[in-house]
Amino acid sequence: MLHRLVPVAVAGLLVVAGCTAVPGGTTSSSPKETVDPAEADLPPGVNESGVGNASALAEAHDAALRAEGFVLDGTFVRDPPHRGNQTRTFDTVVAPGAERFQTTVETVRFASGASDAVSQRSRTRVWSNATATLRAATIDGDTAVSSVEDLPPWLSLTRAPQYRSYLEMGEFAVEQAVVRDGRTFTTLVAENATEAIGANATFDARFVVDERGVVHEATVSVSTPGSEADYAHYEIVQFGGSPERPAWVDDRDD
Repeated sequence: MLHRLVPVAVAGLLVVAGCTAVPGGTTSSSPKETVDPAEADLPPGVNESGVGNASALAEAHDAALRAEGFVLDGTFVRDPPHRGNQTRTFDTVVAPGAERFQTTVETVRFASGASDAVSQRSRTRVWSNATATLRAATIDGDTAVSSVEDLPPWLSLTRAPQYRSYLEMGEFAVEQAVVRDGRTFTTLVAENATEAIGANATFDARFVVDERGVVHEATVSVSTPGSEADYAHYEIVQFGGSPERPAWVDDRDD
């Protein structure tokens, strides 16, 4: 049973944020070497002081992931005041070159003021190959399939638009840089929001990024008094994704 327990969800995100993940979804046991950020091979848009160019970092992340292919899992929770929260879970598989992919987003909306009452369930599935992109939208059991030209930002495969936004919201600093298995992983942390989103906003975030700009793991918590609170966790669990053509594509009405 699903429960409307945002604090528990947030606690889980913060626990995960304390680990440096590697592709495959586990914490690496490989030997690592801590290096001086001033001497490290830092990601695009990052210097030893922190994030200098959020757009450059997000663009590098997007380009590198699309080229290599990947599997990404994620959770996003939005908890507005006086209304039930919304929880989205993401499961995305992208082939090298991004010419073929599938993604599924499950959304659960909870009734306002209820601990576990669900007001709506929906699911969005997208399949794309070299010839077409199809989207199946299911709301309370009813499904409609349609062709699409471009995915909306909230369905971004690599989460690059979301990362760029988060990186611009917080005052990020380099917590550490380590070399492991021939790659340099830089941990970026922010405990304060920029002036652009308001002096009363709270913002906590942790990004683990390699030297190419690939965000292996991101955990974000942002809220403003009297407004909605957002919590997100995304993780690359594998490189070189191999999406399979889903059954619903073949079963659709032509």
